[in-house]
Amino acid sequence: MKLYLVLLVSILMFTYCGNKKQDDKIPENINGKRVMVDSLNLVGEYLCSPQDLMKELKINIDFEGIDSFKISIEDCMCWVYLEKIKDWGDPGDFHKIRFNISGKEYSYFNKLGWVRYENDYIMQNEDDDFVDSDLINSKYCIVQSVQNNGCLIFLFGYPYASEPGLLSIIKVQEEGKPYLIFNDNYFFSSFEVENGSLIVSRFYKDEILSNKGSLETFILRKTGFRKLILE
Repeated sequence: MKLYLVLLVSILMFTYCGNKKQDDKIPENINGKRVMVDSLNLVGEYLCSPQDLMKELKINIDFEGIDSFKISIEDCMCWVYLEKIKDWGDPGDFHKIRFNISGKEYSYFNKLGWVRYENDYIMQNEDDDFVDSDLINSKYCIVQSVQNNGCLIFLFGYPYASEPGLLSIIKVQEEGKPYLIFNDNYFFSSFEVENGSLIVSRFYKDEILSNKGSLETFILRKTGFRKLILE
């Protein structure tokens, strides 16, 4: 009898945990099949916090605002604030992006700094359509509306030597937390709103034109970006 009860409890616990894990997933059609995938995956690396930097350098830091704008997502109003570290001598036009969505505050911090997107090494293909369809009027970032998917905020990091800076993409959706879904060292090439294809490269434009470098494609899905692999 005791063995039967132990087995019954174990089965119930396994069923509960399986269902709980399933609730944290999102249904998606992949290759014609409906599957459950983890929600809002991140391509690249997580960002640190201001506290991490202060602990690393053993200093205190304060921020000052350099720009702000608002994004309207259906009935939800999102205020966005760009801030830089005060009296900071290293590269970077701003280091923090802060959100106020329905009275709730969220933020992301980049200790290496993000920069204005006019830099030729960042906008390698001079994608005019991408810039023209920007939802805001800011020289520091670009916001693109995504069909049935909220909007994306594109932030561009400072390139060091031959290395591209961080390309950071934050997804903002109605009444929800903004999620960092892309944060890796790439030069931006283009983004197609219609099919959600993001084309990037780790190489300079002249290297690509001389066949010494290549482009990579990521496709935006419900759960974030997925790298397109051609066989």
